[in-house]
Amino acid sequence: MGRYDDDDDDELDIDLTLYDSIKEGRRPSGSNSRHRDDDDKGRRNNRANAKRRKRKRRRKRRWPRVIFTLVVFIFAVIVCLWAIIKYVPGSKKYLLTNCSGPFLRCVLDEDTYNEIYDDLDDTVVNEGVDKSKFKGYYTVALFGIDSRDDKMDAGVNSDSIIIVSINQDTGKIVMSSIYRDTWLNIPDDDGSSSERFRKINSAFCTGGAKAAINTLNTNLDLNISDYITINFEGLATIIDMLGGIDISITEDERYYINHYMDENMAVTGIKSSYVKESGQVHLDGLQATAYCRIRYCSFTDVSGKKYTDDLGRTARQRYVLSLLVEKAKQAGVSNLLDIAEHVFSEDANFIRTSIEYDLMMDMIPTFIDFELGETKGFPFTYEYPESYLTNGESAIGVGGLSYNVGLLHGFLYGDENYKPSKHVQELDEKLKEITGVEEIKIQ
Repeated sequence: MGRYDDDDDDELDIDLTLYDSIKEGRRPSGSNSRHRDDDDKGRRNNRANAKRRKRKRRRKRRWPRVIFTLVVFIFAVIVCLWAIIKYVPGSKKYLLTNCSGPFLRCVLDEDTYNEIYDDLDDTVVNEGVDKSKFKGYYTVALFGIDSRDDKMDAGVNSDSIIIVSINQDTGKIVMSSIYRDTWLNIPDDDGSSSERFRKINSAFCTGGAKAAINTLNTNLDLNISDYITINFEGLATIIDMLGGIDISITEDERYYINHYMDENMAVTGIKSSYVKESGQVHLDGLQATAYCRIRYCSFTDVSGKKYTDDLGRTARQRYVLSLLVEKAKQAGVSNLLDIAEHVFSEDANFIRTSIEYDLMMDMIPTFIDFELGETKGFPFTYEYPESYLTNGESAIGVGGLSYNVGLLHGFLYGDENYKPSKHVQELDEKLKEITGVEEIKIQ
């Protein structure tokens, strides 16, 4: 008792030394290696965590720079495209064709297109007509037919005949309606001259699109080789897909639109309704198609010119087509591709064309770049001959075929000094003898 051995003194000295070290905040000189290893590991973990936090902060700071760079790049591309389109001639057409054309070919394959394609044989062109004068222009004939049994060729009259001339350098389109009651020469099936003189709309009935094109070419010194034929259902469908048209109609026009509606619905199978008021109205596809058929009341165009009878009907058709061209341009490439996919599908039996697949695929995307110019009717001057002179039919006599053909070439191709071929001059004399209508010049 009261005595301490040496071992107890040594243990007390160590404990006091450890106590003093802890109290002064120093690492005890005698701490074991396990404590040092734990501290080193902690420091390493702290440094690793710090590095991870630093990298994370760098990534966060990097994203705004990436987004900004991407925005600047996209803006630069847009500016470059705008500059190319604005200052490089033909660039917009090139971009539309080469970007949208391949996509359209994927949507609409050639086998499907062949269902509505007509490989038209060579058409007739009058001897003496210089084909080189048509260089730079693409001319196509549009035929609207009243087909009630899915017939798209011979056997039905063409309800409308429109010649479309496209200036391939400027993209400008002009259209001329050929009045369907115009008394002209109907060539034989092979396109050779004949002694048949009838209303021009009968040409389609006798030999389909080819006969109708040959009639246009031989009477008017044209070089048309392509056509598009569409019936009531097709026209109504396209108008509906473009969202209908806004138009001002008279009370008489409202009456005749409704007069045709029941027949139009029965023929096409499309449901619609009567137009309930006149003035500014919105017409759907079937109502607009009925509007295009009206010939029993006058039509006044935007310039104030008044048309009656068949002239009024064709003026309405040209007016509706001009509205559709503008709506198609506003619709954009995507909507045009949707319309093309539907119109040219194998289930649609309301259109036929001789335009080759590749040409059609290239033309559709560039349609929004076209500019619609004037639309006029042919003949420019005329009279109504006595019906006994035209097989008892009410017809339109051309006021000088040579004179009117010259005006037509000036309108379609800018050739103000066109001299008609010998064949047209001969037809001119025959028509004067038959109808009694002499040359009438525009005052």
